[in-house]
Amino acid sequence: MNQIEDQIIATLNDKAVDGVDVADLLAASRKRGQRYLKRRRAWQACGGVAAVAVAVVGTAAVVPHVSVNGGPDNTAGGYPAANTPSAPQQSATVPSPPLPQSLEPTLRPVQGEGTLTTFRPPATNAPSAVANPKVVGANPGLLHFDIASSVLPTPVTLAQWSSVDGLEWLNVQGGAPGTGSVAMVQVQVSRDRSMIDPLSGDVHTVRVGSRSGSVVTTSVGGNLSSQLRWQPFSGVWAEIQAPGDASAAVKLAEAVTFDHVMRCTVPFRLSWVPAGTTLEGCNVVFQTSTGTSAMASVHVGNSTVTVTFEPGGTIPSAPPTTIAGKPAVDLEYPGDGGANIFQVDIDYGDHVADLVAEGHYDKSTVLRIAGGYQDVPGSDPSQWPASPLG
Repeated sequence: MNQIEDQIIATLNDKAVDGVDVADLLAASRKRGQRYLKRRRAWQACGGVAAVAVAVVGTAAVVPHVSVNGGPDNTAGGYPAANTPSAPQQSATVPSPPLPQSLEPTLRPVQGEGTLTTFRPPATNAPSAVANPKVVGANPGLLHFDIASSVLPTPVTLAQWSSVDGLEWLNVQGGAPGTGSVAMVQVQVSRDRSMIDPLSGDVHTVRVGSRSGSVVTTSVGGNLSSQLRWQPFSGVWAEIQAPGDASAAVKLAEAVTFDHVMRCTVPFRLSWVPAGTTLEGCNVVFQTSTGTSAMASVHVGNSTVTVTFEPGGTIPSAPPTTIAGKPAVDLEYPGDGGANIFQVDIDYGDHVADLVAEGHYDKSTVLRIAGGYQDVPGSDPSQWPASPLG
């Protein structure tokens, strides 16, 4: 599994409450991460473009105001290639509308434990999946689905939106702490059916609105959980994984919408990356305890670098150096499969920036990327840069 998937699962494990077994709930996600890692390594072995993954596990003390009518640049909200005039965009003629009133976030700050008053990234006027199904998964800086708040477990305590390698997905954790009612719901969307987790068990046919779907329901310790896969429209596959029986899964599936788009943003810039660097994936997490964190991944050369923003973190005890005038350390050690990993940690006082390089990395390139890392002030994702690339 790569650093992106590791960080996603680590985030959920860290925030799991009331005995929720995140390892079991996300077993299918781990399998998907392993498939992703195999593809990435195959690309590298064939001399194809590899990735530099940029993960931010930062926090904001306040859940921010969320833009409803589009990003600050009022564009499609995608990330162009670094050092190029523009990146190829999917063609479409119909922009997505603003969020429906029933889905608009409540714009109030949230501090400490409690209920998230908003758990969606900023909206943007990019073409929706309804307007053009080919946009799904085509730009990892965009999320092309949503789900009505009314069907989710309440109160929502964690919502994680991700897009990587053509797959978009959402993990929602909610329920009242201390009651044993905490639940996790996952939504997956892709144009590639093989990217959606396979159904495992006895498959039954159900109706999701006017569309046919396939559902598997299992019982563990008397607790039901269901996995429902359907095509909301031609060219797009979707799946729900949630507690409950088939009818509960159908209710969730019918609440998934595809008529507007949200934008991934990150609270930092990499002021220098090699020419030709492009976005590969993103991850945005809203949490009651910490606010908002985010991740973005980009292609560059034949290596993968994961950059983590860690509030209150400490750098490893190793021979120190300095990067951009800050205390720092760099270490090299065996990673997945025994291949070396190069790690750089920079101490900014109230947080640590951590970079982990995998693949055929060049240390001087990683160190130069680390030296160009820049925090973006403020906790409002709609005001964060449209791209982390410079």
